[in-house]
Amino acid sequence: MITSVRIAPHHMLLIVAVLFFSACNPSKQSSSNQKRIVDGVEYSPLSVKYAEYFTIENLPNGHRVTVLNPKDKNVSPLQKWVFLPNSQVKQYTPQPGETVVAVPCSKLAMLSDTFIGALELLDVRKLLVATSNTYTLYDEELQQYARNGRIASVSPTGTIDAEQLIALGTDVVMLNYYDGVSTALPTTLPIPVVYNNDWLESSLLARAEWIKVIALLVGKATTADSIFNEVEVKYNQLKTKAEKFAHKPRVFFGNAYQGVWYLPSEKSYVAKMISDAGGQYNAPKGDNAQGGLSFEVVVNDHQKDDIWLAWQAGTIDSLEDFAAIEPRYRLFDSYKKGNVYLNDARQKGGGNDYFEQAPYRPDLILRDLISIFHPTLNNNSSDSLYYWRRLPSGN
Repeated sequence: MITSVRIAPHHMLLIVAVLFFSACNPSKQSSSNQKRIVDGVEYSPLSVKYAEYFTIENLPNGHRVTVLNPKDKNVSPLQKWVFLPNSQVKQYTPQPGETVVAVPCSKLAMLSDTFIGALELLDVRKLLVATSNTYTLYDEELQQYARNGRIASVSPTGTIDAEQLIALGTDVVMLNYYDGVSTALPTTLPIPVVYNNDWLESSLLARAEWIKVIALLVGKATTADSIFNEVEVKYNQLKTKAEKFAHKPRVFFGNAYQGVWYLPSEKSYVAKMISDAGGQYNAPKGDNAQGGLSFEVVVNDHQKDDIWLAWQAGTIDSLEDFAAIEPRYRLFDSYKKGNVYLNDARQKGGGNDYFEQAPYRPDLILRDLISIFHPTLNNNSSDSLYYWRRLPSGN
């Protein structure tokens, strides 16, 4: 049924005025009016809300992406990319320091599992031709592609096979930026290498926002913007919910590796996600994850913590398996109480979805952590977890 609404004359004048000035000032119009398809490529104005290590500028038919230097974001950027539909490339005059890439790319080499999860959500799995090691793929469809020879392992031992990348006809290589990476590939490699520093971001939403950069490579700007916006709303709703909890459990996050302890720092995305989920984490000071911490320091800071979150470390079926890695794990109260959780609830063979799609689903990660930190919300909180699982006692 259509309901008739009577508008007063003075209200009608106001509406007409608003429409008139909106028409005269296109920049004020909804960005949805600017979403369109250009030569088969989704065009949508994009903005960066959380990420600190890249920027996006909207061009008439494409986007300029600046990848910032992780050591100092105020110095010269690492890279400047301009992504344009193929027919628009010849019409664009690059500015100094820019590299133009025609999109959508048809063959991608993604040398981190965290990049691959974005391709899955954007529904462009078929564009992946190479990854570091296909053994660590979680997605069943991509595993099948690898078995059929459609995806190659180009760095299974840590050394990147540049000749194989060329032979595959790769359009773009994406990898993390780190000390020494400039020598990992020859300077004469005739393939654009896009750096992705999602791992350095200081929040889960900032990490997830890198889906926009990956989307620009495959012509899926509008799709990525929609995915991110939906996840952002869900995440912030959960965060607001967690802010109301008076009790904030003490959380320990980290593992020992060959006798050395690695704990995320106070400025890491791990520290932020624990806080957002209503927990408190006594984090090491500094910008990056802290390695080389002694057992004495770690046990002094975390022995009394209520909950222990640990990275996947091989095949661990029980608390006893966990302690077999490092017997001193038994000294922590969280271990004694059976409050140890691993991020491998979605593990298959050598693949773990926490390192594949989870970076782009921070809402699901936060939902897990809220259930872990505040189990009274759900009587079966451990059974409802998505990425994390509670280690059972083997006794």
